[in-house]
Amino acid sequence: MPFGFSLLTLTQSRGSPGRDVCARAVGAACCLLAAIATATLAFDDWRARSQQSGEVLAAARHSGNDQYWLRLAALWPGDDRRALEAALADNPRNSDAWIKLAIAQEAATAKQQASAAFAQAALVDRQFLPAWSRANFAFRSADLPLLWSEGARAVTLAFDDLRPLLDLAERAGAEPETILDRWGDEHTPGGARLRRAYLDVLIGGRRWDDALLVARRLLNHPGSGEERTEDQRRLFALVDFQIDAGRSEQAWEVWQGLTGLAALPLSNGDLGHAPSGHGFDWRTRPSPAIVFRWRPGAAEFNFSGQQEDESLLLEQPVVLNAAPRSYHFSSKIRTPGNDDSAQASSAFVWSLEWPQHRPLVLQSGVSTTIRTPPSGTRQIPAHLRLLYRRPVGAAPFVGRLSLGPVELTPADPDIEATGG
Repeated sequence: MPFGFSLLTLTQSRGSPGRDVCARAVGAACCLLAAIATATLAFDDWRARSQQSGEVLAAARHSGNDQYWLRLAALWPGDDRRALEAALADNPRNSDAWIKLAIAQEAATAKQQASAAFAQAALVDRQFLPAWSRANFAFRSADLPLLWSEGARAVTLAFDDLRPLLDLAERAGAEPETILDRWGDEHTPGGARLRRAYLDVLIGGRRWDDALLVARRLLNHPGSGEERTEDQRRLFALVDFQIDAGRSEQAWEVWQGLTGLAALPLSNGDLGHAPSGHGFDWRTRPSPAIVFRWRPGAAEFNFSGQQEDESLLLEQPVVLNAAPRSYHFSSKIRTPGNDDSAQASSAFVWSLEWPQHRPLVLQSGVSTTIRTPPSGTRQIPAHLRLLYRRPVGAAPFVGRLSLGPVELTPADPDIEATGG
């Protein structure tokens, strides 16, 4: 039986007078063995590193290759500056060595020498990494002028993600307007890319007021070709997010800038183009039992009879002026080929839904005057929805519904244009 096992058994045996003493002895022995093992490993590592350092040092001295000195710097973490200085003596244009030397000097609180080394790295290598490294040094040193200048160079030189630069500026306390002026100006190389990256960051953080600032810049200074398409994709996504977040007024501003539509509550009311499903345009709700088809000036729905008793067919977010305001609403609906067209049409209703008030049900095919409810805000976000509701006792509708132009226009002669 092994000695350790027998000793442990002895300490656990009942009635043994030396049980506590033996237990402490076993614990001390285990700690000693662990310490010896750790020391052995550390010694082996030190010996291997020393041997390797010796080989690299010999190669560095005889070859004049700065890369050997860089390897040596990694092997001498506490004394790496000597190796880095030797590397730069062999190759003064090694920006990697300048950056590593600057970091080592900064760690040793030699700020002036570190600043000079970062500047030299940026001078000998006009690529992204030296500019990015110097911008980080400026942030750590609370040197905003240097952060702006080196950050602008990094924006120009960056090939991929600009979010770390934006994060650096915000951590330095810069406001979005200032960041856009410094790095995202239309005259700044790379400014358009930064505006797009910033908009992505702000949408991801649900920072809608700041996102609107960037959106205005993109709208005022649109790109061309693929860049323009990419900007529009982002801005349409922003409109959708703003609507979902209850920021309809902001969303309407961006929507107008994108589409150039007049300031009316309803977009694409004449169904002149296919519903896009974005922003303040019509959105359809596909269903296996209801097939949607658009043609210029009309939206058609073919019902199989297997649809739900209440189905959403079409909807659009709208922005209405708060009370006292009135609007005229009308729509044209037909059920061609149906024997009882009037009864069939009664299954289709409009619902105008707004926050904190009951939905207003509007009969399809009938002109109606709508009065907006009181509100604590100048404008009211709402949703206009076309619904199929199977009347009580009626069979499910089978056939085609054709929807013509839909109108929602101000009835008050002095009404202000929505979004104006």
